[in-house]
Amino acid sequence: MGDDKPPHSLEELEARLRKARERGKPGSSGGPKVSDTSGHALGAAFRIGVELLAAMIVGVGSGYLLDRWLGTAPWGLVLMFF
Repeated sequence: MGDDKPPHSLEELEARLRKARERGKPGSSGGPKVSDTSGHALGAAFRIGVELLAAMIVGVGSGYLLDRWLGTAPWGLVLMFF
């Protein structure tokens, strides 16, 4: 109640918003820079795990099918596993 300042004009508010938006743009020099490498590393780790699992499934499956077709069980499965 003791502070009777008039409200800011719309032009001043717009200038402050523009300045804040410029600071938030990637590559701008103002403001702190936050790099989100933990999300990128987690995504890469998840992708590696999925690719390894898919390779194991394809290798074991094709070795099993090869064994059934040629009657060489379990050598095709063991060979394709590795």
